Amino acid sequence: MVQIYTLGEQAVVLQLGSGVSMEVHERVMAYTRAIQTANFPWVIELVPAYNSVTVYYSIPTILQIAKTDDLAAWVTDNLLGISVDFSNNKQANKKIIEIPACYDPALGVDMLFVSEELKLGIDKIIEIHSNRLYTVYMLGFLPGFPYMGSVDERIQHPRKKNPSKQILAGSIGIAGAQTGIYPLQSPGGWQIIARTPLAIFDLEKENPCLLAAGDQVRFVPISLERFYEIEKENQA
Repeated sequence: MVQIYTLGEQAVVLQLGSGVSMEVHERVMAYTRAIQTANFPWVIELVPAYNSVTVYYSIPTILQIAKTDDLAAWVTDNLLGISVDFSNNKQANKKIIEIPACYDPALGVDMLFVSEELKLGIDKIIEIHSNRLYTVYMLGFLPGFPYMGSVDERIQHPRKKNPSKQILAGSIGIAGAQTGIYPLQSPGGWQIIARTPLAIFDLEKENPCLLAAGDQVRFVPISLERFYEIEKENQA
């Protein structure tokens, strides 16, 4: 069942379920693909989230092609008329991206704290965190920030009670069952266990976001030395 409601004057939201699950995520991605395939000229942007897709539309474009006083209703009718193919939600069709991650406490600044809290050795945390394929459910909070899941129950940890004033770009954190990467330096409350030398968000690129909703991510452990080597190579 799809529920559609307005969001301001230039957007509608397709509510496709509740909570966070792979089943709902697959519905979100199926509808996102279907709207993209429909190639509506009035669609400005699609924003998939945990259990919804927000569709931003161009009022001038719609007024050129339709005589209507209720733009949201017109958009809703068009969206309900699309054909949605759920058969394309297979693992083989998903993009897998490997992210080098340095778990050294010099970069994973909360690693020692998390290790003590969970009563797990650092090597075991690294093994568990890097031995899983994560799904990018959505981007948010900061440009290109990927919310990914789900984290193995053995290393899940709540957000910080007092957020850090400065978290460096590339920092990889855990917050409950989610893991994510800070694309920019900013305040934040996730437990930082690693850092990647890759640019997660780069305005110099045609597509500034390295990751997108629906992508799959695998973290590849690297040494502190290798981290600085890759960082230097990227800056050259």
